[in-house]
Formats: sequence, structure tokens, C-alpha cells
Amino acid sequence: MEIDDVMHPMTATAGTPSTGVTYKYTTSSLSEGDHDLQFVFSDGTTPAFKVFTDDAVSVSPITLASSKVSPASGSTSTVFKFTTVYKGPDAATVVDVNVDGTAHAMTAVSGTPTTGVTYSASMTLPTGSHTFTFYATDGPNQWSDPRVPGIYSGLKVTAAGQPLAHSSIVGPPPAQWDNLYDPG
Repeated sequence: MEIDDVMHPMTATAGTPSTGVTYKYTTSSLSEGDHDLQFVFSDGTTPAFKVFTDDAVSVSPITLASSKVSPASGSTSTVFKFTTVYKGPDAATVVDVNVDGTAHAMTAVSGTPTTGVTYSASMTLPTGSHTFTFYATDGPNQWSDPRVPGIYSGLKVTAAGQPLAHSSIVGPPPAQWDNLYDPG
């Protein structure tokens, strides 16, 4: 494996050459920032070749976790609550939820930066399907949940909200059906 143009040996952890081998490299010494990854392959008899990926590893002292919205669907009068937990060595200078491309400031509810600060924002939304992401910065560092270019989807708003799901319908026994309607 090549990280930032430096080769690192990988160790076989499972499998066989005929079924496929899983290789692993572990490190705890990457500096803060983004790091480029490439996988380098060789069977020992042919020249090595690199597989260039768009993958990168981001190392940051800040994170966002347990991000969610509640409820996941509703009507135009439903108040949707977005929450996330910020963790870092310093207080966040900005924590936002970005809904459909518009940033909304989130408010600290409880906690400390080192143990985790819960942030929330509540709002109503127009009819339709909505996407959202969470973003935080402490000034020099930034983090998003999900990681860029990811985005959360599935939040649905209808004019009347979701219909109630009935588990059963209660009615008279079939023998009494002829007496249900009196045409006269």
C-alpha cells in the first residue's frame, strides 16, 4: 500500500490465492489532514502496478457522530429535529445542518468538546423529499457527516403527513352484512 507516496507492506489476513486473499495495513501515525491512498500489486514475477483510487483518508482531531433527524417523515406542520454530537479538543466555532443546500446553524444543547457536545436544530420543511448533511469546524479543522461527497436522504414531507397504518379493521361478522345498509 502506498500512502502519500510512501510504500507500506500489507499483511495477508485471510483467504487463499485461488479464492482471494484479504490484505491489511494498520497505522496510528498519520498526521492530521488528507492522505492519498494507492494499492500496489505484484505477484513477484511481474512488475508491480498501482491501482489509483479516489479514496483518501482524513485525519482530524474533530468529529461528528450520532447524526440524525427525527421524525423521518411528516407533514408541512411537523417540526423536524436534527441532532449531531461534536467532539474535539476545542469548542466548535460553527456547527450546521445543511438541508437541501441551505445551512442552518445548530445550537449546543449539552456536553463538553472533549466528551461530546450535542447540537440540535429544529424546523418545518416544505412538501417533498429532502437531503441533509452536518458540518462542523473549530477554526483550523473541519468535519462533515457523512463525509464529502456523501449526503443523507430519505426525509419525506407530504402535505398531510404519512397516513396511519391500520393493523386490523373491525366490523360486524359477515352474517350481519345484509342488515348494514337500509336503502329506504
